[in-house]
Amino acid sequence: MVGVGVLRGVVVPVEVCPDVAAPRALAAAAAAADWLGRAQHPDGSFVYRHDRQRGDLGGYHVVRHAGVTLALYQLAERGDGRALATADRAMAWMRQRLVERRGWAALVEPGSDEAQLGATALLAAALLERRAATGDTDDDLLLRALGRFVVQLQEPDGAFLDRYDLSRDRPVPGGRSAYSRGEAFWAVTRLDRVFPGEGWRRVAIRASHVIASGHDGAEPAWFAPWPDQWSAYALGDAGWRLSTAEVAYARRLAERFGLELRVESQRESNPVARLVRGGRIVGAGLGVEVEGMSALWRLAGRDRRLADLRPAMAIRARCGAGLLVRRQERSGRHLVGGAWYHRGVTQMDDQQHGISALLAAAAIGAD
Repeated sequence: MVGVGVLRGVVVPVEVCPDVAAPRALAAAAAAADWLGRAQHPDGSFVYRHDRQRGDLGGYHVVRHAGVTLALYQLAERGDGRALATADRAMAWMRQRLVERRGWAALVEPGSDEAQLGATALLAAALLERRAATGDTDDDLLLRALGRFVVQLQEPDGAFLDRYDLSRDRPVPGGRSAYSRGEAFWAVTRLDRVFPGEGWRRVAIRASHVIASGHDGAEPAWFAPWPDQWSAYALGDAGWRLSTAEVAYARRLAERFGLELRVESQRESNPVARLVRGGRIVGAGLGVEVEGMSALWRLAGRDRRLADLRPAMAIRARCGAGLLVRRQERSGRHLVGGAWYHRGVTQMDDQQHGISALLAAAAIGAD
């Protein structure tokens, strides 16, 4: 009995999965959006890092600003007017930081002479969400210009360079990122859905093939595949029939997200399990896992080659959403309630990924 107890409590801890109904998940997403609204400065930017005791820790990151705006528009598509107003103020901040040249446009970090692929790709994704939420097509020309910036950073093998040197007016050679590649892949996939027949699909398919192969130069060699929720989003939105290699990559991604969500649920079991499994992951990390699994769940709904994984995908995604709801702060203190803190600190992207994850999981609950 002692051996069984040690096995269950330490080696294979019980999983704790507080399943969450869609209304509660949506309420938690709205609470996180309200935190962002309270954390927004008059110019449209946000408190980047907040310490529960010391307050604003300063710093900023334009990629995460674009990601937060994207998540707010995803919530606005559900009819949340306050999220829409917060997102529009954040969008105005980005519009002031656009660089336009020869038919393309890019979002640039204040004070930088380089344009980042990921920031521009997520700006495009945010504008596409705004288009879906409001029906406003006034930014369609800008969307295409942002897409052309993404395209010019794609290399012949389908992979993407990460940055563009504005002073030299050319891409920075050699640099690739496991983050921005998926953001770019998703952006052009979404552009293909909104503007079919304009060539975006060709760019997306080339990106998909090199990412699925693991040979794009950005995929870490250890513990592959990289848990790339942006590529999972892109596969879930792909308007073409996926190749065998792409389906195999989606299956490996699902296995990776499934393992990470299982380990996270085991950390809830008891203090010894947390010691063995390590401390809780940050809110953004848990949100990413739920986002990725939810996107693949959508893909499995239309591709029978992944149908055998779909029930388990749903269970894991809902489990992660339940953990997010459980860990969300409920304090009434200013800039505390609605956020996800880790060791006393929260970052704006904790709320970004929490919102996106809860919205995605709520859709699974409604299926």
